[in-house]
Amino acid sequence: FLKSNIEDTFNSISVDGDMSTNDTVMVFSVGKTKLENIGKKNQIFKSISASLKKVMNNLALQIVCDGEGISKLIEVKVSNAKNKTQAKKIAFAISESLLVKTAICGEDANWGRIIMAIGKTSEKINPNKLTLLIGDYVIIKNGKISRKFNEKKLYKYMKNNIIKINLNLK
Repeated sequence: FLKSNIEDTFNSISVDGDMSTNDTVMVFSVGKTKLENIGKKNQIFKSISASLKKVMNNLALQIVCDGEGISKLIEVKVSNAKNKTQAKKIAFAISESLLVKTAICGEDANWGRIIMAIGKTSEKINPNKLTLLIGDYVIIKNGKISRKFNEKKLYKYMKNNIIKINLNLK
């Protein structure tokens, strides 16, 4: 159960970009049922796994929120990447960028810093297909600044404690 949920929970968070020697996750079961005999397609496995994933996700977010000096939580979602590795590499580049972090901490809607973080990964993407949202605000749609982009509303959104960045690579 742990192995099937670790990548999307604990291995998808970052506070300062460093991995501590104390970062460890373990799950124990004291039940009498031999869960190793339950196949991954079994409904019991799926149910237990889904419940455990909720707990793991909650604990992972608590680790981020307990980081020293944290004032904002940045949630980065990358969709329609070539593969999960590319999506994760880009998401971490954004979330660990000191320029992105300082802009968000300073409540500055400098979305160019997000684009910079994507570029520094050297991942091959088609910039003409890129769509970027900060919160519910479309900044870039299909590689161009959105006609609906409202800088005043975005600056107001930046005052929130949770900032969501959604990037669709199409």
